[in-house]
Amino acid sequence: MAVWQFKFSFVPKSGVLKQHGSIPHILDEFLPYDGKHKLKETSEYLNYWEEQEVTRVDFDFFESIIPKVDSWDESAIMYEDSEGNRIEVWDDDINCRIDARKFNLSLINNILNYALEKNWLIAITSNGHVITPNIFSFIKEFKLSFSFKFCEDPEKALKGLV
Repeated sequence: MAVWQFKFSFVPKSGVLKQHGSIPHILDEFLPYDGKHKLKETSEYLNYWEEQEVTRVDFDFFESIIPKVDSWDESAIMYEDSEGNRIEVWDDDINCRIDARKFNLSLINNILNYALEKNWLIAITSNGHVITPNIFSFIKEFKLSFSFKFCEDPEKALKGLV
């Protein structure tokens, strides 16, 4: 993933409610690995998509906004445009990457409106925050992201890491 890509995932609201009983502010499964804790290969991560299916309608929608491309993994279907925006559909996840250098408001609105129709939530990969799919929450999280900060001032963003 490029440093200028803002990453988030779709999460079915019904799956989150089933696993947690309510919508938490943060989903631990989407927190970035910080290097301080050992990853447990045997850890079981909650599958919020367990009783959900990505349908032909979903695939058609994704392809209508971003072209389908060859996947580097046979278990995923991928969509990517020339701007570097990407959607990856896995059995247990739908991941998105948005190029922060060329924020495409029309694309974002299409994605958020579709997620709202499907009753999906958005989990922000940089901090695990769970948001409803609306432009105001999305832009707030986007502006907090390292991707956005890097695009605004790469030197300042990188110095902030040390």
